[in-house]
Amino acid sequence: MSPLLFFIEVLLLVAVGLVVLLAAGGFGPGRHRGRVLERLEPLLDRERYVASGLGWSLRVWLAIRLGAAGLGLAVGALIGTPVVILGLGVVGLFGVPWWLKARAAQRKLEMDRALIPFMINLINLLSQGQQTLNHALKDLAQNPDPRLAHALEPLKEAESVSDALVEVARRGMSPMLERVCVDLLLSMDQTPEAFIEQAQKILIPQYDQDLEIQARNHAALAGGRQNGLIVIAVMAVAFVVVMRVETLRAAYAGLVGQLMLLVDGAMIVGILGILDLMTPRTPWIRWDVAAVREQMRRRYA
Repeated sequence: MSPLLFFIEVLLLVAVGLVVLLAAGGFGPGRHRGRVLERLEPLLDRERYVASGLGWSLRVWLAIRLGAAGLGLAVGALIGTPVVILGLGVVGLFGVPWWLKARAAQRKLEMDRALIPFMINLINLLSQGQQTLNHALKDLAQNPDPRLAHALEPLKEAESVSDALVEVARRGMSPMLERVCVDLLLSMDQTPEAFIEQAQKILIPQYDQDLEIQARNHAALAGGRQNGLIVIAVMAVAFVVVMRVETLRAAYAGLVGQLMLLVDGAMIVGILGILDLMTPRTPWIRWDVAAVREQMRRRYA
């Protein structure tokens, strides 16, 4: 029997064993579905964050991840060893998204940089004395900065500006944009003059500080990601060189060789994890914009 077929049989037996254990433990899909979804929500939230940064929907982003995993499995099948097949599948599933996250983070940073000119334009409209905050927000959404166009779409034809701001925060999925939406919600009952003074003296200087912190975080993450790419590139080149030598390839096709490949893969993952832990970053505070809207409604009910 070929090693590949034997490996597939082992995986099938493990899967059947897990099903039997779950059934014996009284696992019920209906009873545990809510708990599973609750535990998966933080993971899905991170995936939505990356997808929104790339300008894609969550479904498209997940399809790309699965497609990259399928491509990795196909390339691994050409080499033929079980560990390489699964390893390249894992690289496609996790490695390609890890690389694309750099693009998503850059787009998020550019979107956040556009928020300060947006606030300045909002102040200029209100300074003319002919519009309320609600009308000024709708006007700015008609011809927005391209970096904010997707996020501000709900404001164009919004009947309720407060509801639209919640949707804006959900679309942008940026802590800085969420803070701007919260500040705008809290300013709905203020006069334009009071909002202008508050925005000029307090809000915009704070946004500048937030943007500086985020830029430093992005630079630190980019440096850590670059170091990780160097590690991956060196290991990939070494692996390709080894696989092109027939005697070494035959040695890795055996059981001991497969275990060594697993050890090598675990070392790479460990190095990437250590690099991530060593990367300095400032944590961000997420804002529940929908909860703020409900509190404002109860306040004036």
